[in-house]
Amino acid sequence: MLTTLLITCLASTCFSFSSRHYMNKTNIIPSSWNEVGKPPPNTILEFGLLMPQNNIEKLEELVIIRTNPNTESYGKWLSKNEIDKLVFSNNQNFDAVSYWISNISSSYSCIYTADSIYCKTSIENMNILFDTEMLEYQNSYTKNKFYSGRKMGYSIPLHLKNTIELVIGVG
Repeated sequence: MLTTLLITCLASTCFSFSSRHYMNKTNIIPSSWNEVGKPPPNTILEFGLLMPQNNIEKLEELVIIRTNPNTESYGKWLSKNEIDKLVFSNNQNFDAVSYWISNISSSYSCIYTADSIYCKTSIENMNILFDTEMLEYQNSYTKNKFYSGRKMGYSIPLHLKNTIELVIGVG
């Protein structure tokens, strides 16, 4: 019985937060940020996950050639579509990240680009995804309000450490 319980617990990732990779573990809040408090859990926010790009050396080589006035390719710039095709992240990265997000909640929407995923979901889901507590702040100079998980820090599962290079919209 204990073995079955342990296997069930592991399969349901009950220990997932013990094997996390911190993307930001600082709790330093800029002096111009005034904490407003906890926002409603159903507040919808956006976040982005940037993944490793391929062929960066090739892209650098193409840029050098196209900026050299002594080459036939001088000034013949690549389109965004051509760059995206060149640096496109591996499908395995997209699959792994999509699987992680979908296991937390079914109430999210995502847009996929060549090397990133941008999603909208509730603060409640973001708190679970990134093992954090999103708080509302107001900038004392601009009076703009915004949300951040910086006070507690935020993380991703350890197995995605080499799959997600940068998280945008949480810190």
